Amino acid sequence: MRSYIDTVGSSADEGIDVRRLVGLAMTAGIVLAGLVGTPAAAAEAAPTLTIAVNSFDRDLRTGQVAIDMSIVGTKIFSGSGYICRGSYCELEVESSGSQIHSIYIQDHPRDAAGGLNMNLSFETTSIVSEVRSLRVYIRNGLYTSPMGIVSNDVFIDDTSYPAGPYLSAAVDTFLRSQDGSRITFDLTILARYHQWPGAQCSGNCTVRVEARTKGTNAVTSLPSSSVNANTGALPLTARVSGELQLQATGPGVDALRVVADPYSVFGSNTYGAWIPVSMDISGGYSIDESVTALVLALASSPAPCIELFPVGTHTNPSSLNDQQLECTAAMQNGKSLGAFVRAFIEVNGASQLATMFVGAGLAQDKTTLQRYPWSSSEAEINEIIQNPPNGLVCKHVPVLSFSCVREAEEPDVFRLPSAPPPSNPTWERNQIEKIRQADPKPKLPPIPAPVAEPGPWTGASEDDYIRTILRQCQKQIVLAPEAGLPKDACSTMPIFATGSDVKQATDHDMAALKSHPTWLVLTYASNAEKLADGFTRSWWSSTHPCATGPVGNSCDEFPYFATDQGGANGQSAMQPSLRSISSAHNSLQGTHYGNFATKKCKLGSDPRGAPERDFLVVPVPYMTTSYWCGD
Repeated sequence: MRSYIDTVGSSADEGIDVRRLVGLAMTAGIVLAGLVGTPAAAAEAAPTLTIAVNSFDRDLRTGQVAIDMSIVGTKIFSGSGYICRGSYCELEVESSGSQIHSIYIQDHPRDAAGGLNMNLSFETTSIVSEVRSLRVYIRNGLYTSPMGIVSNDVFIDDTSYPAGPYLSAAVDTFLRSQDGSRITFDLTILARYHQWPGAQCSGNCTVRVEARTKGTNAVTSLPSSSVNANTGALPLTARVSGELQLQATGPGVDALRVVADPYSVFGSNTYGAWIPVSMDISGGYSIDESVTALVLALASSPAPCIELFPVGTHTNPSSLNDQQLECTAAMQNGKSLGAFVRAFIEVNGASQLATMFVGAGLAQDKTTLQRYPWSSSEAEINEIIQNPPNGLVCKHVPVLSFSCVREAEEPDVFRLPSAPPPSNPTWERNQIEKIRQADPKPKLPPIPAPVAEPGPWTGASEDDYIRTILRQCQKQIVLAPEAGLPKDACSTMPIFATGSDVKQATDHDMAALKSHPTWLVLTYASNAEKLADGFTRSWWSSTHPCATGPVGNSCDEFPYFATDQGGANGQSAMQPSLRSISSAHNSLQGTHYGNFATKKCKLGSDPRGAPERDFLVVPVPYMTTSYWCGD
């Protein structure tokens, strides 16, 4: 509690106003015996002040914040030791100790006991630095005891606050014409706080694209669709498309960037980082990188076409899908796997690469299995690392991989069996940038500290965590074509990645998704909405296996009850999966899900049926629970 003591007192010896000190002590609920000539008496209840923050939102154009809070106080306007005395009484809202809003409340309605009960909604008129906590301070203007009272602190997760004006982009497509004379491009750009007071775009501002020439580093401003940032057309993200004419014999382009360009002579440009691009890119994928990775992954496979297309169309009576048959026929006619992949992409589009990468990553390399027959079991891998046989040294290496080396040989490095298959590096970089654009502060595991004995995540970065979830998500999408999701769903939709800290719940989710892959996409519904729809949480109480679970367990259901797909009331098209699991894991996963859906991503802020309520469930058993919000 903040206290103020006027040291210009009435005591010549001490310089302290004893009566004011006693008044302050009584306000704080303290009895000071012996300071005055009357015996100490039981302290009366002091004034109180409590706040709750109902909502906190930040304008991504200006950096200003909008806050809605509830304020409850006792003995604010009357009663023993009350606060608001004199001609005025001021209520201040503080962010991490700095005032961001104030109002006078001396005329505000109060209850019979002089208490305050109010709802306060306001928007700041200027940029507010990162908010870590909020509190309220009420003080009077008489400077008499008690002068004021401070509320509790409410901690705020200000996830959208960057260090300053911010500009970035992700390349969606970068296509070269067949004759090599022109390039078309399509970018998703993000500008934050470009209109905040004093920023480069506080007046009129447009966004344009620049290209860097390979070898010479010459910069060319590309003709593109401009976006007027000042009108609010660029509050968070926007698309910029354009075309670049190339000289037939000139060098190509090796990078793009976006520039916020103010009209005002007093402003200065904001430059996004250079984004590497390749003349070989199609739909965000580098074809050369893709073909090389796929051919190497399947080099020792006896049936590469079967593994390359785990999911495909069926228009023939064969047990193989159409893509498997097409690939097999091409290779039987003498075409190499690399040549087939290139031809297939040219006809069907680069988005097919996602399916092929998942297929190529489903099987451990056959040569690796012959050399290290235990490499398909993580339990055996860990045993070998702890107790290596003579002449062999194995250890974990970044990320989710391990290395084995024999004396006088080069080390072999390969992924752990649980690690999701990699995808095209160029595509992954762009997807990670999109995810960071939509959610600058995703909930991720802490970066592990360096240790003498490295583990699966030693040396990992935040991008490694995002990349791993992205790969697992992409694998699930490929295996659930009926869900009808776009290829970039993993970078544009909210993701709840349940993990190893709730292992039993995560294992259950994984098993349920194997049986029903389309449960990958769920739709948030609040508990109140579910109850209004006629669902109850105890619907499974007499249902096996929940009715017979051991002591210490509770019933886990997937899809989650707080989704449109969860629960059962006799109307559901498909009954959720049930499993008796550890109550601790069940409860903690529910806490994670509540924080993801209601506190961070606020999925319930849109009406029922809105696509903004949809999210993806991605179990990741090799890392702790993580999540982020979509765009």
